[in-house]
Amino acid sequence: MVKRRMIHDCIWQSEELGSLTLFERILWIGLITTADDQGRGRAHPGLVKSAVFPFDIFSQDEIQHGLDELVKAEMLLVYKVKGKVYYQVVNWWEYQKPQWAGKSDYPAPEGWLDKMRYHGAGHKVIAVNWGENNKGSKPPSKLPSKPPLPIVKVKEEVKVKEEDNNTPLHEPKPIPTYKDLRQTWIALFPYKPKPRENNKTLTAKVKTRMDEPDFYDNWSGALARASKHRGLIDASWFDFAWFVQNGDNWEKLLTGKYDFLDKSQHRSEVLPVITPVTAKDM
Repeated sequence: MVKRRMIHDCIWQSEELGSLTLFERILWIGLITTADDQGRGRAHPGLVKSAVFPFDIFSQDEIQHGLDELVKAEMLLVYKVKGKVYYQVVNWWEYQKPQWAGKSDYPAPEGWLDKMRYHGAGHKVIAVNWGENNKGSKPPSKLPSKPPLPIVKVKEEVKVKEEDNNTPLHEPKPIPTYKDLRQTWIALFPYKPKPRENNKTLTAKVKTRMDEPDFYDNWSGALARASKHRGLIDASWFDFAWFVQNGDNWEKLLTGKYDFLDKSQHRSEVLPVITPVTAKDM
């Protein structure tokens, strides 16, 4: 996946963007730069905060409000597939002019046309809906009140040509292994039980989780957030096996579902009673 994104200089003269708050403008640019090659990503406010505002204190309600405003401005399309919420940048292909574009990690909105150009088997270039001018299909000037976005479908054609010897191949980003996650766990949680170095069950679990794009992108952020909460660290059930057990546990960490443990821990703490010393006691 190519992560270089084009931010056109005309963005600062856009009346649509100018009508948004400063926070919403930064959120908009952040969504563009963190979207996949098809202009798509997860729209869960917790995941958006982790990707765009990792060092800032914004609530999920603030993130959700920002997403809603971008939808109202017809700059973003938010939709749900199998219980998960995604976003699609509406005018993605109007401003993004990459040489390569891979398949999306996420399902497309109904009726949306993806464009791809990537290296296939045998060093061949696979082009789907690419076209010579690379302009792609544009959405209508006004979006409908409800999805799906009614883009005219174009018959998909796959064009295969021999790879030019002068065209550089893009090496895929290495996939973290059980060893990588284990080392990170030990570094962040030195007082928690350490998973065995050669654990076939956990190795298989990590491999399964890494096949999930959301886990692949956010596992380190989830562990980093968990390491800052004493309530989680002290919880006996919170261990490495629990973290990789399924596709929900790590996301709960990332989105702050267990932050309440810190508060409950503080409420249970008993402060020592200090008896003032008087001259009579001396």
